[in-house]
Amino acid sequence: RSLAKLDPAASALLEAIAVAGLPIAPELAARAVDLEGDLRAAVAHLRANRLIRTAGAAGDAVECYHQRIARATLMRLAPEALAERHRRMAAALIEAGRAEPERLVHHWFSAGDLGRAGEAAGEAAEVSLRTCAFESAVRMLEIARSCRPHDPALNRKLAQALVSAGRSAEAAPLLLEASATTNRAAVSKRLRREAGEHWMLSGSLAQGLVVLRPLLAELEIGYPEHETAAQQQLSAQLGRLVRRALVWAERSAMELPSRELERHDLCWSL
Repeated sequence: RSLAKLDPAASALLEAIAVAGLPIAPELAARAVDLEGDLRAAVAHLRANRLIRTAGAAGDAVECYHQRIARATLMRLAPEALAERHRRMAAALIEAGRAEPERLVHHWFSAGDLGRAGEAAGEAAEVSLRTCAFESAVRMLEIARSCRPHDPALNRKLAQALVSAGRSAEAAPLLLEASATTNRAAVSKRLRREAGEHWMLSGSLAQGLVVLRPLLAELEIGYPEHETAAQQQLSAQLGRLVRRALVWAERSAMELPSRELERHDLCWSL
C-alpha cells in the first residue's frame, strides 16, 4: 500500500480527501485538485488498496481509511503545497455551497489566509451563539481574535460568550482590556463595572473590589473595609427597612436621573 506507487490521479485525489479532514463527496474532492483522469477509476483504486472508505449517512462520501493514512499523505506535501491545497479546498466548498463556517475556518487558517479565517470564525461563532453552543462560540471567537488581534469588538464578544459558558473569571480581563480601548467614558465605566461584577460572581472578590472601589468612590458610595463594619452597616440598613416597611412608588427607568441609574447598576454588581 505504498503511497509512492499511486498513479498521479489517485495520489491527487487522496491528498484532497486527507486535506478535507471530514467525509467529502469524491466529486468535490476532485474539483479541489482539478483532477485529471477518470474519477471512478481513481476512487476504485484507492478503495481496493484500502486507502479510503465510504462514509456519510447516505454512503455518498469518502474519507481516509485510517488517520495514519491521512497523516502520512499530508506529510508528503511541502508546506507551500499543503497551504495551497487548503486554499483550493475552501474555494471548492464555497463554490459547491457546502461552506460550513467552522470547516472554512480550518481551511483558511491552514492556508495562511488569516483575514478570511477570522471572518469565517466570526460567522461560525454567531451560528454557535444562536444555537446556545457557547463553548464552540468561545473556540471560534478565540480563533477570530488571534486572526484580528487589534479588533476591540472581539474582546467584548468573546467575554459575552465566556460568561454564557459559565467562565466569568476568564471574561473579566477581556472586559477590562476592552474598557481601555474605547474613547467613550460611559462605555468604559460600564465595561469596568461588568468586569468587576464577573470577578465577584466567580468568587474572586478581591480582584472584583479592586475594579469596583474606584467606581464606587466616583459615585460617592461607601464600601466597608472590614467584615465587621459590613455587618454593622447591613444591620443598620435592615433596621431602616423594617421601620419604613416595604412600601415604594414604582417608577420607570426613564424617570430616574442617569447618575441614579448608574448607582443602582453598580450596587447590583456587588
